[in-house]
Amino acid sequence: MAGYYQLNRDALSREAEACVKHILVPTEAEAKAIVAELKGGADFAKIAAEKSQDPGSAPQGGDLGCFGPGQMVDTFDKASFSGPVGEVQTVKSDFGYHVLVVTKRTDAGVPPLAEAAPLIRQQLSGEAAQKYLDSQIARLNTEAFPEVVTLPVSE
Repeated sequence: MAGYYQLNRDALSREAEACVKHILVPTEAEAKAIVAELKGGADFAKIAAEKSQDPGSAPQGGDLGCFGPGQMVDTFDKASFSGPVGEVQTVKSDFGYHVLVVTKRTDAGVPPLAEAAPLIRQQLSGEAAQKYLDSQIARLNTEAFPEVVTLPVSE
């Protein structure tokens, strides 16, 4: 595992990524009210489904999934990549006010071996399975069956 990791560091390299959920509302007052609800223990996904103006993420409880730098509008992007993880933030954009929470963030570069291990294991097992299949196909292609039975043709 460690040998594969060292030999394939370039292939294991990844881009920075942020995973975010948000609630989009038109006014700052609405955003502040939602922040107060969330601090009081309200369910983010439920509020997003009921109040978010983003038709793409509201049905998913506000979940935008994960994305790289520069894929969102500037203020949202900045909050996603430099704001705190796991805390409610509010940012204004051309679309309105976003109440957002960064659920996960990964830095660009090569992940540590412990994090890359499941991917390496999957890669190596896939390669082993492919080698086995290739050997079986080669074996079938080289086996000959000389006893070809021909049946008389009736006239």
